[in-house]
Amino acid sequence: MKTDKIKSDQSDREEHRIPAGSDEGRGTSRRRLLKAAAWAPPLAVAVGGTQLLQGFAKGARAQSVSDATELGVREAASRIQKGEMKAEDYVGQLFRHYNAHKDLNAFITINETRVLQDARAVDQARARGDRLGALAGVPIVVKDKIDVAGYPTTGGSLVLKGYVAKQTAPVIDAMLKAGAVMFGKTNCGNTITGAGGGSGGAASGNRNYPFCRNPYDLSRVPGGSSTGTGAAIGARIVPGGIGEDTGGSVRLPSAFCGIAGLRPSGYAMENFLKGTNRKRYSGVGMIPPPTWLTMMGSMARTVSDVALLDTVITGEEVPTVSLRKTRLGIPRGDYWEKRPHDPGVRQVTEAVFAKLRDAGVQLIEIDLNGLLELSARDRLSPAVRKGNRPMADWLAENYPSVTVEEIEAIREKWGANPEPRNHYRPVAPPAIRAQLSPEAAITMATAAWSQYEGVFKTNGITALAMPTVPIPPPLININGDTPGQKILVNGEWVDEFDAILPNLWWTSRFGAPALSIPAGLTSELPVGFMLQGMPGTDSQILGLGIEVEKLIGPMPPPTFRHEPI
Repeated sequence: MKTDKIKSDQSDREEHRIPAGSDEGRGTSRRRLLKAAAWAPPLAVAVGGTQLLQGFAKGARAQSVSDATELGVREAASRIQKGEMKAEDYVGQLFRHYNAHKDLNAFITINETRVLQDARAVDQARARGDRLGALAGVPIVVKDKIDVAGYPTTGGSLVLKGYVAKQTAPVIDAMLKAGAVMFGKTNCGNTITGAGGGSGGAASGNRNYPFCRNPYDLSRVPGGSSTGTGAAIGARIVPGGIGEDTGGSVRLPSAFCGIAGLRPSGYAMENFLKGTNRKRYSGVGMIPPPTWLTMMGSMARTVSDVALLDTVITGEEVPTVSLRKTRLGIPRGDYWEKRPHDPGVRQVTEAVFAKLRDAGVQLIEIDLNGLLELSARDRLSPAVRKGNRPMADWLAENYPSVTVEEIEAIREKWGANPEPRNHYRPVAPPAIRAQLSPEAAITMATAAWSQYEGVFKTNGITALAMPTVPIPPPLININGDTPGQKILVNGEWVDEFDAILPNLWWTSRFGAPALSIPAGLTSELPVGFMLQGMPGTDSQILGLGIEVEKLIGPMPPPTFRHEPI
């Protein structure tokens, strides 16, 4: 084993560790952990002549607010194209805003020199009279498990810290060709080894890099595992970017950080039953190599901007949707009684339902409880047994100094869940395979899909509508995201994953498009409102989302508060 490369990923970082306590002791444990965080040494990342100090917050915060920080993707591109604003000046203002909020820890890699050069090139192109692309001069961020040529791709793990991508993922390449400026690679859950807290980070846990924080309250999580992308966009450091969603990793940080995020169609059931691998967004350029469940997704502060990013990537225009001709399926009242939820999230969600009803939308109450139970987290995992390429093949071709056996050893040491997604082995681990026979897995998956499809056909609906996550962002646990971790929801201690994931996981299983829309605040924390449809209806969902967003109104900007715990 290459101990020099691996030891850092095995390190416990003892200064962050606190022994696990009882459920009732979680609150106290988190207080102690956050106090300890103030003493944690910052991580210095030197890139392109710029040293990035990513430490934990101390004392008073600097404020840097300008008109530039409130520009969305469309407006920024329009101003640059018209010559009303120089791309280099715009990016420079965003860097000043970023420097005032480094304690968000949203980035793993950033190269200020390269960013300014790329922005300057856009200004020079305009001065020459060149035709500018739809995203000309707009800075974007990319989750650090997606390749951008010349940048490291770590997957949130120190094991791959030396790997530098030679090619850019097609999804990112389409945006760069449209004139977008690559701003930086963002913090994310450790999707390689699971070491340092969580295999994907449903909240934000990854101790390999300083914990990412929520711009609306620095004591709380931004959502995982596209944590940094969500935090950077929500904080107004950049107007848009790309995350990755396997079981909710685009929609969750979008909801928690007050922005919009699309998980595009993955056609999972079609792929599963026919043995194909069709996706709306190409999965090439992701580490670990993607499976049927893994999708890149567009993220921005508004649905309108997400729609623009989607059009640049796919070439498909988003239609105008009439709310008066729309039928939406919404959860029956007992939906709220059967699962953990925050009363404030329910209130915000029902306020959106009321606005939709007033706008002429037909709201059809649907019993979602059985479908949610049938497609509950990991119930259908055995049905997904084939991925694009095993991780072993990727390592041998791209980073042979580390082997899959070494990664597996780290995963076992940390107790990371054996993932039934073919990232690391040719087939699912025996413990997973033993849960269901292949025949039983096919039967269960097909039954779930038939029920989902039947809800749409029987009720004649365009989409299902519900809260993206039934709780607001929980407090950060410096000890990392761990299975069985408890949080306090509406006066009861409940499993954190069970509270966060119920509305997110089933969309992945069916390969359906799902869009999280910023719906408002509860106790000054963001709430997301989700629309999800049938595979292939992405543009219609985006068009509908634009109209819903108009009803809701703009999201208040973050306050960067740091509430005592």
